[in-house]
Amino acid sequence: KIHRRRHLHIHIMVTMRPFDGRGVWGMKQKKEYILDPQGNKIYGLKKRQYKCSPILATGWNRQAKDGEWRTAWAQLCNRALEQYGHASASATAVMNGRG
Repeated sequence: KIHRRRHLHIHIMVTMRPFDGRGVWGMKQKKEYILDPQGNKIYGLKKRQYKCSPILATGWNRQAKDGEWRTAWAQLCNRALEQYGHASASATAVMNGRG
């Protein structure tokens, strides 16, 4: 996509799968089975499988993570700008979610 206005920004793509200590891909999510009051798995007739809820392996898909990364990016940009004698320019836009 061509951006009409010139402004510093980034696009981040991350994997939803973690790496283990050896650098091997991990699972994207785990299943937690939904149990009845007796502790048995509940079979869903519609999908013909046991009902479950996903447990994500990383927190990278959480909406709050976006704000953390925006803040970190603003700090890195501002440090680099200051290092080369420029005024801190990105903090306000990034902190307000427009960066």
